[in-house]
Amino acid sequence: MELLNDLKSAYQYAKDVRSGKINVSRPIKQAIERFYSDLDQTESNFYFDATAAQKALSFFALLCFTKGDWKGKPFVLQPWQCFIVANIFGWKKKSNGKRRFTEAYIEIPKKNGKSELASGISLYMLMMDGEGSAEVYAAAYNTKQANICFRAAKSMAKASPHIRKRLEIQTYVMIHHQSESIMTTVANDGDGTEGKGSSCVSFDEYHVQKTNDLKNSLRSGMAARSQPLFFTITTAGDDVECPCYEFRDLCLKILSGLAKIENIFCMIYGLDPEDEDEAAENWQNPEYWKKANPNYGVSVQIEYLIEAKNEANNSGEKKVDFLTKHLNIWTSSSSIWIPADKYQARAKPEFKPPKGAVCYGGIDLASTKDICAMSFYFPDYNYFMRFLYTTKAMIGKQRKSGINYDKWIQEGWLIVAGQTANINYEYLKNDLRHCAEYYDMRFIGYDRFNSSQLVTELNDELSPIYVPGNGKTKSKYEDRLQPFDQSIKAFSVPTKEYDDIMRNGFVDRDGVEIPTMHDGNPVMNWMLGNVVLNRIEQSSPIDEDDATYIKPDKGKSKDKIDGVISDIMALGEYRAWHYETQYSNDINVW
Repeated sequence: MELLNDLKSAYQYAKDVRSGKINVSRPIKQAIERFYSDLDQTESNFYFDATAAQKALSFFALLCFTKGDWKGKPFVLQPWQCFIVANIFGWKKKSNGKRRFTEAYIEIPKKNGKSELASGISLYMLMMDGEGSAEVYAAAYNTKQANICFRAAKSMAKASPHIRKRLEIQTYVMIHHQSESIMTTVANDGDGTEGKGSSCVSFDEYHVQKTNDLKNSLRSGMAARSQPLFFTITTAGDDVECPCYEFRDLCLKILSGLAKIENIFCMIYGLDPEDEDEAAENWQNPEYWKKANPNYGVSVQIEYLIEAKNEANNSGEKKVDFLTKHLNIWTSSSSIWIPADKYQARAKPEFKPPKGAVCYGGIDLASTKDICAMSFYFPDYNYFMRFLYTTKAMIGKQRKSGINYDKWIQEGWLIVAGQTANINYEYLKNDLRHCAEYYDMRFIGYDRFNSSQLVTELNDELSPIYVPGNGKTKSKYEDRLQPFDQSIKAFSVPTKEYDDIMRNGFVDRDGVEIPTMHDGNPVMNWMLGNVVLNRIEQSSPIDEDDATYIKPDKGKSKDKIDGVISDIMALGEYRAWHYETQYSNDINVW
């Protein structure tokens, strides 16, 4: 009789990925290589217990599916699922025989059997782990989502005769009396998580969590357990500053060998970075669908993806949803502008422009209770440098919304400009004075709104700039700070250029490609993720480049974008003045 969910299936999956028979993303290939490498390490602190792995796999065969064509049939795991279950439950510590992996991170697109896999693992941990008085929690951002996860496990238990008779199944709790163990729900908006002695947590859709408060509380409750499991399974999201994305980055480092953390198991399905940029343009290609979805053609129906694709063709928002939920591409907004990976690849925090380097600036004062941003663009180095300021009042306000101002402040990326509700512009003025002394600082663009007093003070301090005539205009002196028109027409060209140099990674100046660099400020990553572009189509454009005006829209954007605005203004000042204000033969125009 054929063994359902045979361990051989996990081995075969690893073999097929390694040989290239199954096309998967680089992180999955790295997970496979990690498995093989660990098997070969005879001197390591771990060993693979094939019997324990098969025990967990066989438990799934006692479960039954609850939906669709598979309803009532045994839970036959797909090869990739066998590989996950075998790794989590098969690897042991040589020192005590306890499980090696106490945490697992599975990132996977929708419709790939996420809930079913999490339910099966939760039920195994409830009934078969040998943990006395186990506490298993279906955890999520809110109670509604947590209940959905719990109901999936409860439905599976009810539909499985071998499981049903061993559990007391209530509305909000399942009890395994033999081991005095329970399974229930927990969420951010539910009862407090303090005092819970978690043995297993099934953490659903980590990407919507604004903070790690829930996770940290449940993890700390595992301290007394000998082999707990924190099982996270999630899709990609649209906030690259969320804790999930930060943890994902750690998992990528583990898989690539940059971080040596032995207790975390990771599997990240999706596309590779080089695919993602192309997929953003050619996302309708089924080859991408197949690579990102391990259950393609099984639970991920091709007809379903075709229908979703057709809907996405008529909606930018649904296109973003298709990319995140079906291709597992992390986006930095509910509508994609500059992909996060593209932007982060330009970060060069160790670079500092040399003394005397030419720069142009942009200042966005926004409101006094907002973030104030000042950017400098160094054209000779194609480099952006920023100064971002906030108030003590804003720190508390943003902390409540889950934005980690505290970390940015501690690391020096965000400056607390005064202790009151209003920004003290002396901080900005001092930084501006320092830059004026150190660099060859030319024109600085500013928004006229609420800036008259500050601009007057700065122009009184900073010497004006001599602009030579060009045959059509007369020579004249211009104030260092120049008003920057905030209309979409004025912003459109520098916004498009900003997009171009960030995406392509360079700018062409007289046939020379200068790589794009910026200071790596993580606050800017968050701000770019908030950007929603305002677009106005022109009825009779002069050329194709003028067919659409674009500008980051503060009103429509989901949060702060001040640094993006000041970056674009700095680039706009360079475009407006650089070729009009060169050194003449006899006069230093600066």
